Amino acid sequence: MEGEKSFLIERAKKLSESNPHFVEKGGLTCLIFNIDKLPKGAVVFQVLDRFVGPFEYSLGENVKPDKIIPPKNSITIRLSGRFAGRDIEDLFYFDDANVLIHAVLDVFPKLYVYKYFIAGSLQADYHDILLGIEKMPWGFDVPPIEFVVIPYVHLEFCLFNPYLIEPVLPYIRFDYAVYDVKVVLDEDIIKNVLRRKWVVPWFNIYGPRAIVYDLEKRLGVAKPLKVDAADGEIRSWIEKVKELGVWK
Repeated sequence: MEGEKSFLIERAKKLSESNPHFVEKGGLTCLIFNIDKLPKGAVVFQVLDRFVGPFEYSLGENVKPDKIIPPKNSITIRLSGRFAGRDIEDLFYFDDANVLIHAVLDVFPKLYVYKYFIAGSLQADYHDILLGIEKMPWGFDVPPIEFVVIPYVHLEFCLFNPYLIEPVLPYIRFDYAVYDVKVVLDEDIIKNVLRRKWVVPWFNIYGPRAIVYDLEKRLGVAKPLKVDAADGEIRSWIEKVKELGVWK
């Protein structure tokens, strides 16, 4: 199981390519968490180190069925298969609490992508009219799609074939960065990020529908911080995070 959890991380550290799209070492990123039974809010991370690499993936070589054939038109998958002699159940799964994975994923030919982030939780709404297909989710993305993966989650992707009379064999390519991170507990930095005085990338974890995730157990943060938090609320949040003992 260790190989499954760390495959992309190990691979990126070996490649360690350059890509200006991703956050530089020492840079910041802000994640907005939408977690069931918790207020929606933010956690700011600093990138202590980063490792970048590309990954190419042919659906037919790794999962079945190998084609998306009308009239079904769609298939829901995890990115899994046999890579470098190892059976990987989920390329994006890992259990390192001080790691984030930032990915930009493309699909060829161009298909619609519906994100099940986390697995089983479709982050889209349904609409019967938009494309004239009953119960067709309208919250799709047209690749490339960009997202950040947090620890201890499985991601699933529903690929929809819009070529209604032509089967397709999808080919997936993504660039990704593995970030070694820490939760920022500096009041001034947090205020500058939340109040948009500093330009840093923001990412929604994960979509319009709340996910079930144990933020305290997995990331050492009791709850996210309100984006419009006052100075006193920020100081109180920092102290509570420090009390948990994971981040200093």
